[in-house]
Amino acid sequence: MPTLSLYLLGPPRIELDNKRIELKPRKAMALLIYLAVAGEYQPRDTLSTLFWSELNQREARAALRRRLSELVGALNGNWLESDRESVRLVDSSNLWLDVAEFWQKLAECHSHGHATTEVCPACINPLTEGVALYRGDFLRGFTLPDCPDFDEWHFFQSESYRQAQASALERLVQWHSVSNEPAGAMPYARAWLVLDPLNEPVHRHLMQIYARLDQRAAALRQYEECQRLLAEALGVSPDEATQALYAELKSNTRSAVSPLLPSITVGAQGNEIADAIPILSVLPPAFLAEDDLFTAPSTPFVGRKRELAALAEALEKARSGQGQIRFVTGGAGQGKSTLVQEFIRQAQLDDRELIAITGQCNAYTGTGDPYLPFRQALALLTGEVETQWVGGKMGLENARRLWNALPNSLPALVEHAPDLVGPFVIAQSLLERAATVSSPHASWFKQLATLSASTQGIPLEERRIFSQYSAALKAIAARQPLLLILEDLHWVDLPSSGLLFHLSRVVSDSRILIVGTYRPDEVALESRVIPSTEPHPLASMLGEFKRQHGAIWLDLTALTSLEGRQFIEDYVDSQPNQLDVAFRAALFQHTGGHALFTVELLHAMQARGDLHQDSRGRWIADGEINWHSLPAKVEGVIEKQIASLDSTAQAILRVACVQGESFSVEVVAQILHLDEPTVVQRLSQELSRQRQLVSSQGLAWLGRQRLSRYSFRHFLFQRYLYQSLDEVERTYLHEAVGTSL
Repeated sequence: MPTLSLYLLGPPRIELDNKRIELKPRKAMALLIYLAVAGEYQPRDTLSTLFWSELNQREARAALRRRLSELVGALNGNWLESDRESVRLVDSSNLWLDVAEFWQKLAECHSHGHATTEVCPACINPLTEGVALYRGDFLRGFTLPDCPDFDEWHFFQSESYRQAQASALERLVQWHSVSNEPAGAMPYARAWLVLDPLNEPVHRHLMQIYARLDQRAAALRQYEECQRLLAEALGVSPDEATQALYAELKSNTRSAVSPLLPSITVGAQGNEIADAIPILSVLPPAFLAEDDLFTAPSTPFVGRKRELAALAEALEKARSGQGQIRFVTGGAGQGKSTLVQEFIRQAQLDDRELIAITGQCNAYTGTGDPYLPFRQALALLTGEVETQWVGGKMGLENARRLWNALPNSLPALVEHAPDLVGPFVIAQSLLERAATVSSPHASWFKQLATLSASTQGIPLEERRIFSQYSAALKAIAARQPLLLILEDLHWVDLPSSGLLFHLSRVVSDSRILIVGTYRPDEVALESRVIPSTEPHPLASMLGEFKRQHGAIWLDLTALTSLEGRQFIEDYVDSQPNQLDVAFRAALFQHTGGHALFTVELLHAMQARGDLHQDSRGRWIADGEINWHSLPAKVEGVIEKQIASLDSTAQAILRVACVQGESFSVEVVAQILHLDEPTVVQRLSQELSRQRQLVSSQGLAWLGRQRLSRYSFRHFLFQRYLYQSLDEVERTYLHEAVGTSL
């Protein structure tokens, strides 16, 4: 059997009997890598979902079979073991993985009878051999743009190897340093610095190593390099400890060449160095080393120029010190979040200093986690950005800016909002992140350590929360303009609504823009239809917002026919195509220019093969188009809107949908045995003004018979309701409507 070698630390390389082989397509290579690292039987359904999430399970499993067949042919051996439900890479002595060897070398140190943060003479050889295997980050430069789940797995694997490598390098640096071997420590310290160029303790290690080698000029240059990197990347100066070491080196004092203060315990079965301090457990996130600052959105953004311009104008006022608040409103799927994310992206292209934080409301049933959106926003502002970035919930550039702003935001939090440490942000995590950007000797760091140790979870008065939160935001915004996004305010909890109202009144003299999104149909401006229902937390505030700030609403439901048609034109033309005027007109007829409906309907047509690409990559439609099958996401949005209605409103719409896209009140009232004014009231207030499901078409007369006409705002609403009727109900309602007419 031939020897199969996989080099995965650094750019991936696969060798068969010491000869490099190329695996194409890239998914075949990614599949082999995943099976090799996983090391066990993997369910075929898991692999299918991981690599072909856009396909249904049958198609995905077929694609998996093709890739496995290609691997069998390319590897020239029985490297795969599989059955109908699972597959794995064989565990053979002829299979060699650098990542497995890397972990094995580092794991040898765990068998020496000491803690993992200690190092003994027996550790040195396996550590040395282990770090030598690290040619670069795991699968450096390898991505699968259409497989986000694989890329997420890739990211977390890479992080684990980076942290393990950094820990091993640190232990080698400390061992050689305390063993009076500064020349031996030098290559490991430099490798550590390449891995983590913004880590000040590493720069100090190198400065001391140079000094002990009587290379004081090199030590001083190392300080200057540290100073340059910090200024360019973070806009800060070296901390107090680094500056003190630099001063000692310049003055040629003896302490500068004393043995390094170890950050781990170094010993040999009990011969420990005293006064050791804990090892630094948190490294700056890997995205700090990324190059792509402004990644274009995966889905093209088109239209909404008027709304983007209005938000940009508000931001310009905020940047000049006139804090602003704006609300983006619209029904589910009308593009509120997409608009806001595009606004963030464009705004940060124009302003290198702007940082953006986001909070999401979750009071789905009227109650929720108190202050949740504001706690989430503050967590981002204090460095908890990695999860959001990995999950695709924020752009790389904004994540980088938030991390780089920590030397500004953390002291502001400690000084202006000390009571929020613990209740609003996890104290220990905050302290660990602070350790990556500050010296423990800094006064604010010491205060933060005290706060972390004394946090008891004592309930805070609302007044103190409001004043401290706003003071912290304003202090941070004094250094960098701040954009605060509050998503889904229709699910806001009561305490958060109070804090929002407070902020709207106190940010007028700061560089802060607050943007909230909500669905108007779930935030009633007047009394609810059901009298016993509690008023929405925002309902009583909206009038005051209007009195204080004027016209601050951007309503995405107010889409004219011209704007809807233009959106369809722009979106269709965002990719090469040969789709004619008739197709575009039909698309508008079925979606009305509704953003989500348009996008999902086109995606469904592409997935079904109604639309396909020609040899030049242009989308064409040369067969019959299925306009009647609703995409799952569209159906889910409509289903949620209908399900939130009471039984009477649902009954009104079920009868209405049988009449067609347009219907009359008189027919509905007669079939349901309701009086006509009641039906008109439900249609005009709840179902039209609040829910945006129907719209009035005016009155018509047939002799002395008055007809009150309404129509569904989107043809898809009517289609969903009609398709949801079972055969018996549909037949009965058709008969009833016919009789009434």
